[in-house]
Amino acid sequence: MDSSSSHVAVAAATSPPQPWYADTLVWLRWLRGQPAAALSLTVIVIALTAFLGWVPLFTHHTLTALGWIRSAWNPETHYEHGPLIPLLFLFLIWHAQARLKKVPGGSSRWGLAFLGFGVALYLLSARALQPRLAWAALPFLLFGAVLYVWGRAAARALLFPCAFLFFMIPMPGIDQATVRLQLIATKLAGVTCNLLGLHMVADGTTLRAANQSFQFEVADGCSGINSLMAITMLTAIFVHLTQDRLWKKIALFAISGVFAVVGNVARLTSIMVAAKFFGQEFAGGIFHHWLAPVVSFVFAFVSMWFASTVVNWRPSAEQRARWLSPTGRSTAEIVGSAAIESNNADAGVPARRRPAAAASAYDY
Repeated sequence: MDSSSSHVAVAAATSPPQPWYADTLVWLRWLRGQPAAALSLTVIVIALTAFLGWVPLFTHHTLTALGWIRSAWNPETHYEHGPLIPLLFLFLIWHAQARLKKVPGGSSRWGLAFLGFGVALYLLSARALQPRLAWAALPFLLFGAVLYVWGRAAARALLFPCAFLFFMIPMPGIDQATVRLQLIATKLAGVTCNLLGLHMVADGTTLRAANQSFQFEVADGCSGINSLMAITMLTAIFVHLTQDRLWKKIALFAISGVFAVVGNVARLTSIMVAAKFFGQEFAGGIFHHWLAPVVSFVFAFVSMWFASTVVNWRPSAEQRARWLSPTGRSTAEIVGSAAIESNNADAGVPARRRPAAAASAYDY
């Protein structure tokens, strides 16, 4: 093959880079090729925007559903992380785009059932004046729209991003768990401090040094209720992105509260350590507001990673054979020991005169 044909082959094998607007062109071609589906999607988007953002139904007809949820994301509801949820939702959509490009096109009338259920929830929220129901309708409406317009494969790919929107709804009555979390966090932080040699006394929700040099009151906001909601949400994203089996996802998500408790105990312990070495004013001021939250999330993620490692750990064939063997030795070790015994027997070495190292090389 001459050089000219070689250059042609290389040029044919190397595809030109796609322009940045390639995905937009694909979207426009879909709109032209599926006018009915495009019209249905447009109607659904307009209806969602109007009902959630323009119609004031709540708080004596002064707030829309969007206005209500913006006001509900506050420290009192422990949902200060609420504004991050729409951004995380868009990230999950972006993460699923590679999978969406491979799904076949289609449509499913089952999407109408989800759309109908979402509309019923919204009408119920308007009747009962419960904005939470209006936002609970959103995941059903979005999932139903995807299922009806693009089919089951696309809906399956976007199932988690749609369900993730449930995290944006503040849970009512969550303050009832505050006192119990305060007591648990105080007790565990006191035990951890004593293990580290700080000599702390945990009395109710108060942590104080044994020598009375400093003390802290674990307030409602320090109970871990704030981080509980945020860590639970982040655990859902973590298991979605890292786990390959449904049972692993369910198992890790079920113990997300443990990760939050671990992080909060580490935060309280770090505050006690800072008070011990740098004084109560520094520990309760700068460290408490800026550094302790970082400690909390770091330890929560470390515990999350550790639990994921345990769930995904698989023993090697050698370890499984050793566990199943009555002698506690693997097949290779038994075969090796038998070979040594056979070689010694062939050499005429009596068993009682054989080197101790050879006789016990595989004894555990």
